[in-house]
Amino acid sequence: MAVASVRVIERQLQSVYNLEVAEGFLPEFFANGILVHNSIARIPAVKFTGMQPQGLNATSEGELQAFNETIGAYQVKLFDPLLTYVSWVMNLSLWDEIDEDITHEYVPLKSLSEKEEAELQKLKAETGQIVIDSGAIWQEEERQRIANDPRSGYDDIDPEDVPDLLEEEAEGLEPEGGKPQPIAQGGEGGGQGRKVVPFRGTGDLALDEAMPAAGVAFVTPLNHALFLRWAPGHPRAGEWAFPGGSVEARERPRDAAMREVGEETGWQLSDDDYLPLLNRNADHGADYWTFSHPIQNPFQPKLSNEHDAFEWRPMADPPAPLHPGVEHLLRAGYMPTGQTGEKGK
Repeated sequence: MAVASVRVIERQLQSVYNLEVAEGFLPEFFANGILVHNSIARIPAVKFTGMQPQGLNATSEGELQAFNETIGAYQVKLFDPLLTYVSWVMNLSLWDEIDEDITHEYVPLKSLSEKEEAELQKLKAETGQIVIDSGAIWQEEERQRIANDPRSGYDDIDPEDVPDLLEEEAEGLEPEGGKPQPIAQGGEGGGQGRKVVPFRGTGDLALDEAMPAAGVAFVTPLNHALFLRWAPGHPRAGEWAFPGGSVEARERPRDAAMREVGEETGWQLSDDDYLPLLNRNADHGADYWTFSHPIQNPFQPKLSNEHDAFEWRPMADPPAPLHPGVEHLLRAGYMPTGQTGEKGK
């Protein structure tokens, strides 16, 4: 068997070591030496050598993550105090006071691939759509987030210049794939027939020209809904509609809907109640958000002076005349249902 000799000289102790290794095991011998060296330094082999040494297992994603976390911890422990001190000195030198808003951050050790970056931006967009549809934030607030994100690809847009999609569609400028269609809920063959529309709404009025308003459709398991009739003196006196009204400044549509329900019926809704967005429509002078709330049994509302009558009627046979917005909602097939599996009050 051929044997390879390795002579190691230790200068300080003036010692000489002669190692003999069978040639077949020489690559493994050196690989193990590199592995021991790197484990002490806590540096993955691929980071230390710039390549994957022959004879060693490929560096795993977990090893690289652990290395990045170690470096990140070292940065905070070793550099943060000095960088903060330098920043304070510069603040005092320039402005005679320390500005707490001036901070520092480290460049990430790991860069996302183009595919990973695209998937991340898609996830953010889908999350934004969900929270807008739920009424948690305004469309403009999500646009502001996109403009503030340097990795969004749209960080140069003007957050205040919101596209008028409805006006563009009226001019024949449809997005690729056509206009968005209502999305059936409940799964294939679910039998519920509930639909919701995209957050931007449908109708003949641009959203930025419409007065924001919101209301709630109370629906029983038998699909009876609560309708209120506007009293004399109201611009739409005699018409029937769901409880609802105007959205106040900086108020979320969902919060406005709950407030209006309390004012018009005496029924109190809370953030914990099941209140999904059923439809957003920009017809008839209002950017109207309709939420749905399933309820086990009809209740007798305490009417305000804005209404003079109420009825619990089947959704398929509502009272007449209906408010045009409610009529549009029902004719379009956006039918709320009490069969959601959630318990109402």
